[in-house]
Amino acid sequence: MDIIKNNPYRIIGILSNASAREIQAIKGKITAYAKVGKEIKSEYDFPFLDSIERDQNKIEKAFSAIQQSKDMLENSLFWFLNTNSFDETAINYLINGDKEKAIEIWGKITTEKEVTPKNYSCFNNIGTLKLLGESQEEIKEGIEIKIKLIESENFTDFVHDVAGTAYIVDNQKQVEKFVDDILKQMQGKYSNAELLKLFNNCNGTTKQYLSQKFTEEPVHNIESQIESAKRKRNENKINAFQYGLKLHENTKSDLTLLKSLLGVSDLKYKMIADNLAKEIMQCGIDYFNESQENDSTEDYLENAMRLNKLAESIAVGKLTKDRAKDHIATLEEMKDIELIQVVGILKSVKDLYEKNEREIYAQIRKELNINNLSSSDMIRLSENINMSAVVNHIKNSIEWQKVNEMIIDLLSDNNLKKIKESNKEEQKREFLELANWLKETSLKNSPIIKIINKYKNIPPKLVFKIISSEITNTDNKPLYTKFIRYIGLNLKVEVIEEKAVAFYIKYIKPDGSIIRNSESSPVGYSRSETLNLNLRTKSINFLGYGSKDKCIYGIGKHRIEVYVDDYMIHSKEFVVDLAPSEKLEIELKRAEDRLKEIKKFQYFKSEFDTLNYQMSNIKQWQFLRSQSDKDMQINEKQKQIDLLVKKADNEKASETSKQQSIITEIKSKIQKAEY
Repeated sequence: MDIIKNNPYRIIGILSNASAREIQAIKGKITAYAKVGKEIKSEYDFPFLDSIERDQNKIEKAFSAIQQSKDMLENSLFWFLNTNSFDETAINYLINGDKEKAIEIWGKITTEKEVTPKNYSCFNNIGTLKLLGESQEEIKEGIEIKIKLIESENFTDFVHDVAGTAYIVDNQKQVEKFVDDILKQMQGKYSNAELLKLFNNCNGTTKQYLSQKFTEEPVHNIESQIESAKRKRNENKINAFQYGLKLHENTKSDLTLLKSLLGVSDLKYKMIADNLAKEIMQCGIDYFNESQENDSTEDYLENAMRLNKLAESIAVGKLTKDRAKDHIATLEEMKDIELIQVVGILKSVKDLYEKNEREIYAQIRKELNINNLSSSDMIRLSENINMSAVVNHIKNSIEWQKVNEMIIDLLSDNNLKKIKESNKEEQKREFLELANWLKETSLKNSPIIKIINKYKNIPPKLVFKIISSEITNTDNKPLYTKFIRYIGLNLKVEVIEEKAVAFYIKYIKPDGSIIRNSESSPVGYSRSETLNLNLRTKSINFLGYGSKDKCIYGIGKHRIEVYVDDYMIHSKEFVVDLAPSEKLEIELKRAEDRLKEIKKFQYFKSEFDTLNYQMSNIKQWQFLRSQSDKDMQINEKQKQIDLLVKKADNEKASETSKQQSIITEIKSKIQKAEY
């Protein structure tokens, strides 16, 4: 703080309660030093302060600044004095650069203590150190300590020490002068709101003085901005929306400052806030009327709504606030006028169609003298009446071309967008149901098909942003069939407006079909869920979908799609698989089956067949062959057979051993498998 770093007492090199004799003695010495350019040093050039250069001009100004008692007092409040042993010890620590130790000493006799004749200097000194702090909190403490000193009864003792016993001080005036000095020092470093926070712990009198100082400028700024917006609005009403937004933006910080200073119950604040709200509201009214009259393509209803909501948030007085609320309610009704109209038209068409249907069947019953058409009657009718012709007659009872003309005229692209952004969820759902009824019933349904497709492709106006998403499973287990019962989806979101949102969710199988429950699932979706979102909502956790008894998800890549107003806002894929242990069990079963096959398998069968065939031939009678030759040939062939048997046994044993090792290894893997 410059008022401390360049304090005249510091430049001179003395404490603020130095005697007149001490001041005169030091004056002669440092003036002489300055004239010859000799370096001037002081023990009060504390190491934690920036160094200063003392030239003759600066020294003369410093002495001039402490000639009058008033100046002595004001400068002393931003320097140090020594009136007791605590001061002496702490100042010695400051000389040695130990600022924290000095604060500890002075803090012990000032923290949660009252100002007394014995400690007033300690209050001043620790306050000066705090004002030199780096943080706003330290400066805030310094201000609180200084004002506590000035407002105390023992401030007179301080005044007498630094300015003489003849000087009479007005404590309140001195507080105001101190506040002015602090504000001057802080100007440009902190915003007005930050400056006010520095005085948060001060009493009501100080805050009242601050209010007077701080309110004059923001009140003038707001009033000037209101007049400027009013003039521009009257000259060019079509641009009044922009003028209203700019007025709000240009006055936001000033109004916040006034609110913190005066409070919403203050009459001055009420007047300025209500005047501001009225002008923003009028900007919305003039803009809406002008836009409507000129068939503007802008979303002027939504823009006017925005200005009125701003006005309603600013207004304090009941009349002004109620007026803004009335405008918002009126605009809300107008906002949904297209939705209300189209639902009404479609409903009347459906009602007329059903009325015609009832009348036609009533005429048939009358002609056939049948009071009620039972199922058997319907069969009998179908045998005697061309039912196809009856159905066509019912369908042709409506002039579909005229219906299409009305629908096309009402459901422009812009109006479809308005309907999509409406908050009337029930009416929107009714609109779609009626539109789909028209698609299925009309003999000329191509226009409504195009309209439905257009509507579904319009992105909804979401009140949240999706940051990330993750698939959830029962007990947070991996997505293995043995663990899966319910699979859900968690969206990490940032909510920007509070609203109830209806979500529709599709669970898509690997083959592209939707997992549904015919009894409970909405048409075309797996499930739906309506959630109330507020600004504290950080995640949307959709309930899991599945069965408590078994996994309903097949192996492969699945997908969850999230829809709002029939528009997909998010998609997340997940893969369902067998657990590693399940795969190993299947592998083990195959290996064990293979072992059984090995044990049953006859190795070298073709070779055995050949040898046996040869043996059979040898054993048959041959001309001119002696018995001994025959026996010798049989023995030789038997040896070959025996060798082949041994070879086959060895091969089977080897393959059996290999397969048994494979089985053992698989079993070991099963035991070690985590899942």
